[in-house]
Amino acid sequence: MTSGVIEYQPQPEPRASRRVHYLLLILIVLLGGGLRFFKLDQPAIWGDEALTYSRICGSYQDLIDILQFDGFVPLHYELYQWIAAGMPMRGRLEQAPTHPLTFAQRFLASRAAAPATQPAAKHILIGEQSLVADGVKMTPLVMRLVPAIAGTLTIPAIYFLAIQIARRRVALTAALFAACSAYLLNYSRDAKMYMHFWLFCTLSVACLLWWLRVRTPLAWLCWIASSLAMCGLHAAGAVVLGIELIIFLSRDPQWWTAGAIFLLGFISTGLLHGQTNFFSRHFDDRWLAAGAALLFGLVVYLMQRRKRWKTAVFFLLGMCVILSGIGGYYLNFNRFKQDIDEGDWRRDSRIGWIDEYNRGRDGGDLVQYAATSFLLSWEWTMPQQERFMEPRTLKMLHGATYGIAGLLAIGLVCWSVRKNPRAARPSPPAKARSPKALVGRPMLWVAGWIVVPTYAFYCISM
Repeated sequence: MTSGVIEYQPQPEPRASRRVHYLLLILIVLLGGGLRFFKLDQPAIWGDEALTYSRICGSYQDLIDILQFDGFVPLHYELYQWIAAGMPMRGRLEQAPTHPLTFAQRFLASRAAAPATQPAAKHILIGEQSLVADGVKMTPLVMRLVPAIAGTLTIPAIYFLAIQIARRRVALTAALFAACSAYLLNYSRDAKMYMHFWLFCTLSVACLLWWLRVRTPLAWLCWIASSLAMCGLHAAGAVVLGIELIIFLSRDPQWWTAGAIFLLGFISTGLLHGQTNFFSRHFDDRWLAAGAALLFGLVVYLMQRRKRWKTAVFFLLGMCVILSGIGGYYLNFNRFKQDIDEGDWRRDSRIGWIDEYNRGRDGGDLVQYAATSFLLSWEWTMPQQERFMEPRTLKMLHGATYGIAGLLAIGLVCWSVRKNPRAARPSPPAKARSPKALVGRPMLWVAGWIVVPTYAFYCISM
């Protein structure tokens, strides 16, 4: 299928060069894996890890009863409950009477259904043919195995994503940053869903770019599978789908006009009054404005003379499949959203502590706080907090922050490279140009990766 976009096709490399390249990648993965698995059982389980254990230490039905009143999607907890149950290979349904929630379950659940509305009996899932007959003891080591494995696999996933838009050397550098990232190292040792969620976020975007480049059924199915896992691990994965929409609309010139109309219409919805109810049957003025922009953009696209619609059809079909899972979960099963819609968003979402935590920080402090959290996995302290830290440690953290900022500033300089005229080669044909032929689109995608999540949380918090 031809396209007006000049695709980046990597040039063949000598076999010896490829071997060295892949050897370096394997060494980087081993380095990152060693850092993630070193003393994985230390320290003891802490707050959020203990809450994870409290949700999965019972039966599968106990887990479902708790999750229907929580804001989490189930895949992470289902995986842990499956491991704790001994990894059963088969399951069967049984009819069992309904029991009221215990005090502990009510504490974990925001609100229980009224007894009068509960059915007298319900089907429960019973696991059979477990690989470990008596179940797996969920020690700190076992609890952290999944994020440690996911964190190690994130390194080649980052490489796979980078190779879609950049050269191999850049992809290796990105993999090395991922291997040594203090932020990723911290969450690779945390028994929550975040590390494997970020793994599938990376794979989702990488597989989308791969599919748009090769247009094969395997690449399309890989994008669907990784995106379903992403949204099944955390609801924030739906925000990444917005980034992927930008990637799709900006990659082919035939979508530029229609895509600009839709994106401007969607952004303008944030200026309208009224709270947007995501995954709700209620449609307010924001959804109407976004729908009108989508319809107008579609009309503009249909007015074009030359249309390549097959890729768009499969992209929309994939989006429908991906959103059907998380949308059906929040529409037909999870009741946590009822608390958000009917009460106070900050209180009932259980993240009201964020306002209290950031109180006293100005704009510059917030930038320093976010940058140091992502780059160094420590939070830039306010002056009144510095007395609680060891002076030597504080100086080292400040020095590392300034050093990384200096290296980033040096990287922004346009360095000139001397070329040997004897080694001059003819320029490659248009179809085999470097990633620069994408005319800055990767920079647009990176900017979207930063802006879209922030704007999404702004829309739902008004």
